[in-house]
Amino acid sequence: MKSISVVFFLSLWAFVVKAQEQLVKSIEVTGQAKIEVVPDQLFLKVVLAEKESKGSLNLDQLEKRFNKVLNNLKISKEQVYLEDVHSAFTKYWIKKGRKASKVYVVELQTAEQLGVFLSECAAHDISNVSLDHVDYSQRTTTLKSMRIQAIQAAQEKASYMVAAIGAELGGPVHIRIERNYQPRMDNTVVRMKEENDLDNIDFVPGVAFQKITIEASVFCSFEIR
Repeated sequence: MKSISVVFFLSLWAFVVKAQEQLVKSIEVTGQAKIEVVPDQLFLKVVLAEKESKGSLNLDQLEKRFNKVLNNLKISKEQVYLEDVHSAFTKYWIKKGRKASKVYVVELQTAEQLGVFLSECAAHDISNVSLDHVDYSQRTTTLKSMRIQAIQAAQEKASYMVAAIGAELGGPVHIRIERNYQPRMDNTVVRMKEENDLDNIDFVPGVAFQKITIEASVFCSFEIR
């Protein structure tokens, strides 16, 4: 009996709250904010693979050359990792009948570093290098800032619309984050000054990266007084 009373009371309370909300005069608006940023995280994929031809280098020799590239450019171990450790282990140690290969991912910060890295790889006959994707290191902080600007934009919009009918804007009734656009930019966003620049090392320093758009959209409901 006690539990039935509690359930009835909670149901009644929810009904009363909902009825009160419906009686509140409100305005619903959406605020947006966005910013374009230059990516500062460039992720390169380096494939080291044994070849079938005579006199070709084995995986150990390829890795020595790759390590030489890293040492020459003073690239730290924190900037380099195996794309798939389990996959690399399987290919190298278990599948003895096949040619071994490993895929490394190297993180750089600028287009200039990218050009130097590709030149150094070419000098050491490491040719299977591609730009995997780019990103922005301050993405989370920037998104927070965009959300703040979006809700401020929503409040400003609601304020002048309410003022136009001779009323005043009250406090927020409801706030909902609608959309946060954070694309993972892949190698399609690389824009060269000339076609086939990646095939010509001399042009690589002129590479330009398309900016990343970080966008926030917030739905708000404000009381009308």
